[in-house]
Amino acid sequence: MSAKTAKSTNVVLTDKFKKELEKFFEWAAVSEYIIKDINNDQHEWNMKLLNKFEEPGRNKLEAYIKALFAKYTISMNEMDIEDAKLLAKEFKEKGDKVKKASKKETTENEEKPKKSEKAKTTKKSKEVESEAEVEVEESVKLDMSLDTSETFNVDTLEFWTSELVQVFGKPKKTGGKDDEHTWEWKVEVNGQPFSIYDWNENGDSFDEATWYLGATSDNKKNIKTLVKYIESWFDAPSDVEAEVEGKPKKETKKVEKVEKAEKPKKETKKAVKKVVEVKEEIKEVQEIEDEKKVDMEELFGSDSDMDDDIELDLNDIEDDE
Repeated sequence: MSAKTAKSTNVVLTDKFKKELEKFFEWAAVSEYIIKDINNDQHEWNMKLLNKFEEPGRNKLEAYIKALFAKYTISMNEMDIEDAKLLAKEFKEKGDKVKKASKKETTENEEKPKKSEKAKTTKKSKEVESEAEVEVEESVKLDMSLDTSETFNVDTLEFWTSELVQVFGKPKKTGGKDDEHTWEWKVEVNGQPFSIYDWNENGDSFDEATWYLGATSDNKKNIKTLVKYIESWFDAPSDVEAEVEGKPKKETKKVEKVEKAEKPKKETKKAVKKVVEVKEEIKEVQEIEDEKKVDMEELFGSDSDMDDDIELDLNDIEDDE
């Protein structure tokens, strides 16, 4: 046995996350990201970079990149990269381009169609696409069995907790003691998993919590679809209004048998803040008026004192007469 002992490794990863890391390494190399150790020695992008890593429940790639930052320096075009979240997000958005680049040579070797044939094919494909768009319906459904561990923040929702509870029911407590969130709704939008979750660092109560939207890709169309779906619960006319206007009644939407409750009064946080500010201004004006009144009484006396003085003067005049 040699004097040098092998470094103990403590890296246990799921097969799914291993495949994602392999794609990330391939993408980082093609994208010309350089990784160096403290001695400024460059390394290859592979599993050997870390000999100790514990796979978390969510934001796995971001956590892995943070672990790399603790041991290595990552740079591109001689500029150091320091934001693990942005790097992970860039991979999520551009990772598929690696596959396309590898298939480029095969595509170039294929025989190109004639101009007329290409035009016909393009026209036909557009017609098929337009027909498909007409037939496809937007799909939004609550599914708490979805895997949202790979989601990352894409937006902040401007809805109260009570409003989201009306649409999806009470959220599930998916966060543990060491997690950065506590509550979560898992929603599928057109086949894409979404996570609506709170953030423990804000220190808000459940009713006053700010809710964030997580997704596996920054698909703005699906984000809009989900937001519009939630808003539609509070924009639909009542049955009475529909009958008066001669419009057909809107069917009540259901998500896992959650019935729509009475429409709440929608007050934004900005409006509440404005009311508080106006009340403060009124209070300040009242205090100023009270101070002026005290100063006048000190100079001329109170109204009752002035009445007494007038009465004394009248009595003196009568005595003189």
